[in-house]
Amino acid sequence: MLPTLVELILDIIEKQEINGFYFGLTNDLTATKSKLNCDDIVPLYETSGTDNAVTVENSLIKLFFNHPSCSNVSDQDGGATLDEHVKYIYMAVWHG
Repeated sequence: MLPTLVELILDIIEKQEINGFYFGLTNDLTATKSKLNCDDIVPLYETSGTDNAVTVENSLIKLFFNHPSCSNVSDQDGGATLDEHVKYIYMAVWHG
C-alpha cells in the first residue's frame, strides 16, 4: 500500500504547481481544509484504526520530510490523537 501512496503523492507533486504540502490525520476533511487554509486536501488513505493511520502517516512524513515543499516541521510530526471514528490520512496542498 505504501508504494502506491508514494506514487500518488509524487504524481501530485509533479503535475501541479505546489508551493507546499503537509501530511496529517483527521476525521473531518472539510474542517481540516478550512483550518489549514490550504488550496486542496487530498484524502490519501481511510482507516478504521488509529494505530495503522499513525504508522502510515509517520512513514509518509519520513519519506517526504526532506522534500523542499514539505511543510511538516519534523520527521516525527505525525500521530495526532483522534477519536475512534474513521480516520483519514491526508495531504494538504498549497499551490504556487
